[in-house]
Amino acid sequence: MLQRKGDRPSEVRTEDFDALLVCNGHYTDPRWPEVEGQAAFPGHIRHSHNYREPSSYKGQRVVCVGASASGTGHLPRNRQLR
Repeated sequence: MLQRKGDRPSEVRTEDFDALLVCNGHYTDPRWPEVEGQAAFPGHIRHSHNYREPSSYKGQRVVCVGASASGTGHLPRNRQLR
């Protein structure tokens, strides 16, 4: 439920939603760590900023590097692709 001010100062509007998306921009610029030998890695490297869905990784061995929200947020969905 969302309550917000209406058009008049004393008016309060209440609305119900099934979902909430927080799009406040904290993860708009990817941060790449400096990893020695990264340029020589023969596999695919993707930042979570560009991650959309897990099916493109089905049947592959994937390593997820990171410990913050973007590093761990995709693991549960990818784990189901074995």
